[in-house]
Amino acid sequence: MPKNTKLIVQNIEIGLLSINSEDYICLTDMVKAKDGDFFVSDWLRNVNTLEYLHAWEGMYNPDFNYGEFAAIRNQSGINSFKVSVKEWVAKTNAIGIVAKAGRYGGTYAHKDIAFNFGMWISPVFQLYIVKEHQRLKEVESNEYNLEWNVKRVLCKANYKIHTDAIKNYIIPHTGYTKAKEWLLYADEADLLNIAMWGCTARDWKQANPQRVLQGENIRDMASINDLAILSNIESLNSILISQRLSKAERLRFLANTVKQQRKSLEGIDLIKGIKKLSYSTFLDAKKLTLKKTVISFLKMTTDNIDVLTRGKRAFIGEEFDLKKWEDVEPFFENLKTREINSAEDLQQWFLDRSEIESYLSENFAWRYIRQTCDTANTSLINALQFFITEIQPKLAEYGNALDKKVVDSPYLSELTEPGFAITLRGMKKAIEIFRDENIPLITEMQTEERRYGAIAGAMTVTLDGEEMTLQKAADRLQSTDRNIREEAWRAISGRRYDDHEQLDELLGKLVTLRDQVGKNAGFANYRDYMFAAMGRFDYTPQDCFNFHGSVKKAVVPMLDEMAASRKAALNVDELRPWDTKVDPQGLAPLKPFSTGEELLNKTIRCFSRLDPFLGDCLTTMKTMKHLDLESRKGKAPGGYNYPLDEIGVPFIFMNATSNLRDMVTLLHEGGHAVHSLVTRNLKLNSFKHTPSEVAELASMSMELITMDYWDEFFENENDLKRAKIQHLESILETLPWVATVDKFQHWMYENPQHSAAERTEAWVRIYEEFTDKVMDWSGLEIYKKYLWQRQLHIYEVPFYYIEYGIAQLGAIGVWKNYRQDPAKGLKGFLDALKLGYTATIGEIYQAANIPFDFSEQHITDLMQFVRNELAQLKK
Repeated sequence: MPKNTKLIVQNIEIGLLSINSEDYICLTDMVKAKDGDFFVSDWLRNVNTLEYLHAWEGMYNPDFNYGEFAAIRNQSGINSFKVSVKEWVAKTNAIGIVAKAGRYGGTYAHKDIAFNFGMWISPVFQLYIVKEHQRLKEVESNEYNLEWNVKRVLCKANYKIHTDAIKNYIIPHTGYTKAKEWLLYADEADLLNIAMWGCTARDWKQANPQRVLQGENIRDMASINDLAILSNIESLNSILISQRLSKAERLRFLANTVKQQRKSLEGIDLIKGIKKLSYSTFLDAKKLTLKKTVISFLKMTTDNIDVLTRGKRAFIGEEFDLKKWEDVEPFFENLKTREINSAEDLQQWFLDRSEIESYLSENFAWRYIRQTCDTANTSLINALQFFITEIQPKLAEYGNALDKKVVDSPYLSELTEPGFAITLRGMKKAIEIFRDENIPLITEMQTEERRYGAIAGAMTVTLDGEEMTLQKAADRLQSTDRNIREEAWRAISGRRYDDHEQLDELLGKLVTLRDQVGKNAGFANYRDYMFAAMGRFDYTPQDCFNFHGSVKKAVVPMLDEMAASRKAALNVDELRPWDTKVDPQGLAPLKPFSTGEELLNKTIRCFSRLDPFLGDCLTTMKTMKHLDLESRKGKAPGGYNYPLDEIGVPFIFMNATSNLRDMVTLLHEGGHAVHSLVTRNLKLNSFKHTPSEVAELASMSMELITMDYWDEFFENENDLKRAKIQHLESILETLPWVATVDKFQHWMYENPQHSAAERTEAWVRIYEEFTDKVMDWSGLEIYKKYLWQRQLHIYEVPFYYIEYGIAQLGAIGVWKNYRQDPAKGLKGFLDALKLGYTATIGEIYQAANIPFDFSEQHITDLMQFVRNELAQLKK
């Protein structure tokens, strides 16, 4: 018996030592089971105890001192009598009870005496400890025990190799804190458990509560055969981890290995189970299937997610709360007037500025989020408007002053940490384009931009007597009934058209304001101003025109092919706008989820299977209630992931109903969320704010690299293929739409004096340049003229759209890398995201192992890759 074996009795761990080949049980541990404050000495002073010890020592101890015992026995009737274990042993030369010091210290008694002590605690406890000791002796007597222990030791040795692999190859790429690294070790241990026995340690415990009380675990129940296999797959998994295979790939490989080795070992029949218990005792009692167990396992790592908190406010104070501009002004005055006499002073200045700006950014974010969640709430509108009109104008003034304060500092060259060069580049450009006269214009612009959300958020239609949002009505465009589709399309388009004059007037006003801002800053037009304001240091308007031309040549012909194929499959004389979303084979619309909660839970599992850390990101947001997913009346249209700079945990907003596009939207916004979370610990706020070409790379790549795990949403194989085909075809449709919207904006701001009629004419001309030549718009031309009004970006974030096209090309590149080498592809992707904005766009793309390239040849190569993937899915 090992020197420090443990018994588990009624949830109490009791030490067991071997002394002179005899079992001694720890009375110090046993007394914990007795109600009240009792000690071993309370039992020892009892006259019945002394008589029992006298009898036992007389039987087994020839050196027992009977004279000293008699003296002790005579005092036992006195109330003040008390004797310690040390006194008892010293005076009587007793061997039945010993006091041990050190790691396994305490009072130990021979098993016979310990059982008597157990009766003093309670009869039930005494029966349990006798039974537990008997069980242990049965195990010891098993003829295979030595071999079993050897195998167990080998498993432990290999497990050290296994944990080292986790430490070296998994933990560095997850973003886990030291306190949470144990989750990854437990996660990988259960990967082995599932491969071996088809269940996790938790599943086994739930199925075997009594064995848990006895201190046993799933591996204690393993047979020698199983321990031999377990030892093998621990070593094998460490190799697979080092080769950066995904968890799903490793599980498949390990499960097949177990199956093969178990078949081989069963042929020589070493032993079926040490405890003479079949697998059904542990596994079938829960009626687990492998798929359900895997799903449970992959979910398990996200069950114990901590709520993240913001860092300490060293500069503005923990209790700071913005009520009015005067609350925040002293901090900006401090930054403006503070002397900077060293590189350390300069770095602290940057940290303090980052702190106050993070607070204000998050304060504004929550005002915006709450208002978009409830566009009809006047108090929320006013709260947002207060920040826009009372806070932001003053922030702009101070921002320019602070930028000027540091850009010429003699200590800048000493700030060599990655990211400062990028930040300073942006600050210098901001100084260059800042104009005081633009502050009220920008404030007015922001106020007008908010009107779009209010107008669009109020749009509803009534179909079959039910009032619904346009997003929900759009689900009917997937109906196999063409009449239903047409009715829905006309209702949606008609409702948009009802407000076309109001939206036309709004855009006209915005174009005028924006043009003036650009000219005030010394630019020929607002487009050139925005390239500077958005920090587009890595490409030019001409590069955008090259993108337009490359998409027209490489992608638009594929739209013609897809439209012709759809028309033929639907067997219609003419392809109409309401025919674009229905399944061409006449199948019912895909429904990957029913509720927002179901959508979120499935997405978490999908992310977790790709990498546990990714699932943790969304689970953290779920725990913190940083999501509003379902469509409802009064919500602003669209969807977004809004970074929250202080706490570092973003907020996802969307209008989910139950369709594939909604599913992809959460995968998309989830990619943004992951990006926010992997950069939350970067030193400065400016390091976290990536340009959109990088931000959208995070989101669009996530749509594609999760496709291997879309079976979370679609159990039917055919539905799964349909979903993938539809998504890839939607990507092909997205690139020309991006080119259309971007080219339209270039035209608008290059020609700011245009009339509404000229704008409509330009839109139709550009739209037809990038759309298929199959669609029949006869009788619907009035609606085509105003398709641009559905695009939120044109109103609220001008020129923020080409980024989607650039990032989509990058995302296809990331996916291509992932398909070729999943581990390497995922690592490169996450490495790129972790850079935040501490490198140029080109350097970030390079970190992801993809080119930053808009050329026709590059786009043609990517389109051929997508074409091949589609061909495989359509087989």
